[in-house]
Amino acid sequence: MDVFTQDGTKLIYGSLITNIFVQNFDRCSGVISNSKTIETNYNQISYGGLMVSPNGRYIYANDFWNLYQYDLWASDVAASKVFIDSLDKTKQYPFQGKFMNMQLGPDGKIYMNCYNGVHVMHRINNPDEKGKACNFVQNDVFLATDNKISIPNFPNYRLGPLKGSPCDTILGVANKDISHDTYQIKLFPNPASTDIKIDITLKEYDPAIKTEVVIVDVSGAIVQKYTMPDFAYIANIDISKLASGVYGVQLRQPKKFGERVLAVEKLVVVR
Repeated sequence: MDVFTQDGTKLIYGSLITNIFVQNFDRCSGVISNSKTIETNYNQISYGGLMVSPNGRYIYANDFWNLYQYDLWASDVAASKVFIDSLDKTKQYPFQGKFMNMQLGPDGKIYMNCYNGVHVMHRINNPDEKGKACNFVQNDVFLATDNKISIPNFPNYRLGPLKGSPCDTILGVANKDISHDTYQIKLFPNPASTDIKIDITLKEYDPAIKTEVVIVDVSGAIVQKYTMPDFAYIANIDISKLASGVYGVQLRQPKKFGERVLAVEKLVVVR
């Protein structure tokens, strides 16, 4: 399986079965260089998946039965291997959900489908965190129908041109600049009572600049806050503890990045 880091600088491919290969990638020229091999020392017969965290630090690799994490920032990446979890064979939907392929979703979480024909998916809820803190939950997503092996691919369309490079001069369709002029935040459903889905649009998706979704009451007091994962543009936020009323949902940059409100949308909570 081949994956790119979200900042477009590295190409990672392979699996537990074949070893994992990490290469620098020039997304303007397409040239790959500085290839490094992560020895997995795997000697079983199995299929498996491969994915990298949004911040580009952690590689996740699995076979049918086990999930592991590697730290790309470690001096010895192979030695940084951490066991995350093994298949829970007691749960069947209607079969065991053997681990298979992984894909990074637009909400910054990593989704893993199953080798068997089952109606569940596994999920890594905090893939930017080290070890067990990544919060891998088996059978965390229920599907409307059975799924086997296949999982969609989501190219990182929002990465944009590489600043200061020849790619920076490439224009979009009909020679129009494809960058966004404004920040946006969209909510649905609205009114809502239990949870809301948030879709944000940024002028540029720079992992160095974090964004927060902040819910404020009519007095301007913060009642809830959620930090968006790197490159994520969709989030699901639990509002079940908010009282009925009108709130403002703000897209903000945190204080250390020069705090400012980028966009705001009204939210109505009903009970």
